[in-house]
Amino acid sequence: MRPVILFFVTIFFGFFSFGPLPAKSFFDQGYNNNSCQPSCFQHIYYQKTDYSNPVIDTLEWIKLFSEVFTFAAQGKFKIETTWTGRVQDFIFSGKSQKAAMSVTLMDTSNNEALVTYLLIPGQQFSMRVCNNLSERVNFLTVNDLAIIYRLDRSDKLTQDQRREIRNFEARLGEIIDYDYCQRSIPLPSRISDTGLFQNVSFYPYYINIHTGDRLAGKRLEFLRDIAGNRMIKLDISQDDCTFSQWYLPEAVNDYEISDTTDQELVNIFRHAIERSIKNRAYTWDVYYTAQDRIKRLFKDNDSLANKFISRLERWMVLYEAHVFPGYHPKTTPDVILDFRPQLITKIYDLPEPKLENLPQLINLFDIYSQKAQQNPGQWVEGNMILGADPQEYNPSDQELILFEIGDRINEVLEVNTTEDIQKFLRENGIAPRKLEYKAFTFRHVDVMGSGRFFYVDVIRPVVIMLP
Repeated sequence: MRPVILFFVTIFFGFFSFGPLPAKSFFDQGYNNNSCQPSCFQHIYYQKTDYSNPVIDTLEWIKLFSEVFTFAAQGKFKIETTWTGRVQDFIFSGKSQKAAMSVTLMDTSNNEALVTYLLIPGQQFSMRVCNNLSERVNFLTVNDLAIIYRLDRSDKLTQDQRREIRNFEARLGEIIDYDYCQRSIPLPSRISDTGLFQNVSFYPYYINIHTGDRLAGKRLEFLRDIAGNRMIKLDISQDDCTFSQWYLPEAVNDYEISDTTDQELVNIFRHAIERSIKNRAYTWDVYYTAQDRIKRLFKDNDSLANKFISRLERWMVLYEAHVFPGYHPKTTPDVILDFRPQLITKIYDLPEPKLENLPQLINLFDIYSQKAQQNPGQWVEGNMILGADPQEYNPSDQELILFEIGDRINEVLEVNTTEDIQKFLRENGIAPRKLEYKAFTFRHVDVMGSGRFFYVDVIRPVVIMLP
C-alpha cells in the first residue's frame, strides 16, 4: 500500500459570442450553493511524488478521460488527443513531455481545429492571458483528475459549429461533474478573521484568489494549511494581462489504494470505454459488467465503490438516460445482447476478431456448431398485443453464440488479404473448408405501459469459405 494524494483538475470555459442557441452550456450557469461544508467533500487519491513529473497512474487516468470526449462529441467532431510538454503562455516545472493532455475538436469535413482542451495533471505551473492573444485561453474548474483549460482555436466559426460546440459542452459539463466542482463553499473563519485576503473563493477541489501581487512566506504557508487537499489558484491582474500561478496542496488523504487495485480499476474503465466507443449499443451491458467488477474490487469499501461507479456513469454519458423520466426512443441498432442480455458474459469472453485469434475462433465455431445442432431454436406463438408476429423464432443460446463467432470470423476475413489468411492458416495447420451458420437481425417494439420487446427480424443462412 502507498500513500496517495489528490491531483486536481482546473477548467474554465470562456464565452463564445454565440448568440441564442438551443443547448445551455454548463459555463453559462452561475452556481453558488453554500449548503455543503468542506468536510462533506471527498476526493480521489493519487500518489504524492515529484510534481514536475506526474505519476504514471495519473497519466493513465487522464488518457482514459480524454477518450471520453468521443462520447460527448457524438460524431459531430473529429477528436485528436496528444500529450504535450509545451503550450504557448504556459510554464510547466521540469521537462516532462506529458505536462498536459491536449484534446482538440476538429471539423469533420476539413480537419480545421476549432477548440482545444488542456487536461493538466496536478502540478505547480503558471500561465498568462493577455487581451491580444490570437488563441483565447480560458479556465473552467478543478475536478478530481486534472486541471483543464480551453483554447479557442478559431474566430471564424459558423453558426452550426457554434451550436454543436455548445451542445458538446453541455454534455461535457455532465461528464466532468461541473455542478459539483463549481459549488461555492463558505470561507473558513480563519481566513475571514485574518483580514489578510480579499476576493477569496473556496470550491471542492481548489481555492481561487484574486490579488495584485504574489504570495510568499507566511501568507502562502497559511493558505496551504487552510486549503487542505485543494489546489491554490492565484490570479494577478497587471495592465492587459492576467497571470495565474498554481500552488500545490500540503495535505495527504487518509485513504490508500494499492498499485494492483489502481491498475485493475484503470483496466475496468479502459475495457468499458473502448467497448462502448466501438459499439454504443453495448453501453448499458458494458456498464453493468464494469459496475459489478468495481463492487467486487471494493467489497469492503462501499464509499470508494460508489465514487468510481458514479465516475463511470458520468464518463459513459449514461446520465442521458435519466434526463427525462418518461419514454426514451432507442436509436442504436438492435443486437444480440438487446435480444438476450443474459449472454453478456459469454459474448464478451469470446476472442476479439483479429487474425492471431482465428484458430481459436474456428475451434469455438466447431464446438458451438455441434451444440447448436443439438439445441436448435423453435418457432413459437407470438404475442401480437406486444408487437410480435403470429409466429416468432426463438433461437437457442448456442445458435446466437455461433452467430456471433461466425460474424467475428467473417470480420477477420474481410479486413485481411487472402494471401495473409492462407499463409496464417497453413502455418497453424488449418485446411481450407466451409463454415455454415444462421445469421439473425433483430427488431424492437415499444409498447406503451408494458415496455420494450425484442424479436428476431430476419434469419439468413451464411456460408464462409476458409481459403
